[in-house]
Amino acid sequence: MVNINDRISAKVLKAFAKVNLYLQVCALKGNYHELVTLFQTISLYDELLMEPSLFPGIRFYSEPAIPWGPGNSLYHVCEDFERETHQRLSLRLTLKKRIPFGGGLGGGSADAAVLLRALGKMFEVPFRVIYKIACKVGSDVPFLLVGGTAVGLGRGEKLIFPGDLPAYKLELHFSTTGVSTARAYSLVDKGNYNERPEPQKVFELYRALKNSEYVKAASLSKNTFERAIRETEIMDQLKHLAGNDAIFNRLSGSGSTIFSLYKPGSNRGNFRFVNSDEVKRANDF
Repeated sequence: MVNINDRISAKVLKAFAKVNLYLQVCALKGNYHELVTLFQTISLYDELLMEPSLFPGIRFYSEPAIPWGPGNSLYHVCEDFERETHQRLSLRLTLKKRIPFGGGLGGGSADAAVLLRALGKMFEVPFRVIYKIACKVGSDVPFLLVGGTAVGLGRGEKLIFPGDLPAYKLELHFSTTGVSTARAYSLVDKGNYNERPEPQKVFELYRALKNSEYVKAASLSKNTFERAIRETEIMDQLKHLAGNDAIFNRLSGSGSTIFSLYKPGSNRGNFRFVNSDEVKRANDF
């Protein structure tokens, strides 16, 4: 058994949020909805301080306070990692949350991915095993292991990395109205908003953004959840933003965060795209 204290000193990890530049929710396939999406990591991040511990098990602290248990994605990572690798973890984890809960920005998945990636490096676990664990923890976790720009198919776990997009700028508009992912999917089904998969469209959007074809990009970007979610505050905000000078305004994931996308180099936007190399550099040992 590997002694974790021989592998790591205290390390602060950056768990980068994501937005969905394109998101089609399609019909149920077994027990999940088929998706077509264009993922992008952005410069909003949670911080996870990981330290070796002299005591077996996990000591977990967070700001704000989050329970340690089945509802916590980090808990699932530790349980599944121990089960798959037969290692016993001795860690102190301190999480500082910046990514809002229920915002459609993948905060819990980002935290899970950054811890899982770090554990994989420390214990020299093959990536196929880490990917297998990631798929169990959540559908966004496999993408967030790598970050940058990716097309996601299936539940979002089937990934194609066409190359990172330029550093577009974003303005994030947070809502006090949270959206349950399960409820958002049920609204899509109830309203019969499920769409026919159009993977060619997501690649057209990628090429338009890569080639600075902003009008074309605006015509291609979409999110099925915008048709289904009718919470007044969220949708009124999206309508209000329609007159701004962004390339497009879009709900991320199942919401509730809306983002406005601006050109690279714009003086608008409080966040930017983060490429896969930056994700790697931020979390290397």
